[in-house]
Amino acid sequence: MQKLTVSRKECKAFIKLYMQEDIQKSKKIRKYISNIFNGLRKSIKEKKATGVKLS
Repeated sequence: MQKLTVSRKECKAFIKLYMQEDIQKSKKIRKYISNIFNGLRKSIKEKKATGVKLS
């Protein structure tokens, strides 16, 4: 059982980039975020991860 740890600073940085007008960047970030969550969904289905822990 592993937990994915994401720091608040990282979240804030993501959100800041996400909110920017720079579409190219936000597309990359969006893809990155969706990859993370797809990976999480997969590992939760496989009962490997118990969830996301925000530090």
